[in-house]
Amino acid sequence: MTSSILSSKRTFGFDLIRIVSMVAIVTFHVNEAVFWQDFNPMMSSLYVYRVIHAFSQHITFSGFTVIALSFFLMGKGSRKNYSALIGFIFLGVLVVAAFQEDPPFTGFYWEWDIYSFLAVSVAFIQMLVLLPPRWHRWIAGAAFLATWIPAWRLIPNSTDAITQALVGICPPQGVGSWPLLPWLAWPTLFFCLGKWYRVSEKFKLWTKTMFRGEVFAWVVILGLSIPFFGAFNWVPIGPHFYCHTLRIEPYLFWSTMIWLIFAMRISMLDRVNLWLSKKCWAVAISEMRWNKSFGLTYLTHLVLLGVGIYMRPYFTDHPWLFEIYFISVLPSAEGLVRIGEKFLATWHNRVRAK
Repeated sequence: MTSSILSSKRTFGFDLIRIVSMVAIVTFHVNEAVFWQDFNPMMSSLYVYRVIHAFSQHITFSGFTVIALSFFLMGKGSRKNYSALIGFIFLGVLVVAAFQEDPPFTGFYWEWDIYSFLAVSVAFIQMLVLLPPRWHRWIAGAAFLATWIPAWRLIPNSTDAITQALVGICPPQGVGSWPLLPWLAWPTLFFCLGKWYRVSEKFKLWTKTMFRGEVFAWVVILGLSIPFFGAFNWVPIGPHFYCHTLRIEPYLFWSTMIWLIFAMRISMLDRVNLWLSKKCWAVAISEMRWNKSFGLTYLTHLVLLGVGIYMRPYFTDHPWLFEIYFISVLPSAEGLVRIGEKFLATWHNRVRAK
């Protein structure tokens, strides 16, 4: 199994970062979907959820993490046409709209959300693919600078749909999560870094090892960030989550994100990737559908969140049922996607046999 994964040039550290990030994301999503409160009202009666929630509160920026990983890998890949992906994302827009209706899946509630943001982001990078490769590193630099612009201060707060898409609506609570300004710069930054990596042999060679000068630079940079680290910790995990995490001061944002960049940098070292390739647990994590079919598995977990909303009265009366539900979301989404893939493979083979 290890040799087959190595031949696909997987970065095992990326897979580990992604699955840890999804633990946090599911922790917040479950509370947001079922209770729509900034703090879980049953926390004192919960055990497993309480422990994982305490861990997840230290990586509440995990949405930024999975976007960074996904778009870097997209840029690093060879694909030039993203029309199929855009179509899949629009399916996500429909699922989210159906999920957000009250009760879920009885209609559509339209609001700017992560899938709307992703649709625009992928459409934008579709245009970037057409540019000469030498431009991508300069665009990456411009995107980095754009993340330092607090756009929400430049556009007056309003309730119209355009404001919702551009900067979100805050207060009274988060409406329009993942606004385009300045956050379109985030996937753009990592996509262009991925493209730069793909065409630059010097960039590839640099990422394989880490020299003493770079080690010293990382020690200094990470050390300077420590006094500001933790700005994302212990955020509200309900209606006010997005207003907190997506309107954070730029210097606080980057004091945290630099640790993500460092984790990605370490993951790309040859000796780290080789070491992980020899660990059964790392190989097993890389084989998960949460890593190999991330988009479909993520979409599946949204359907499971809708099921959880219908079970709210049972959770209130029996907190242990909520614990079981929470623990089951990640593996259930994994299992459903695997079953679906096997079904499609069997159907495809039967069609070909005819």
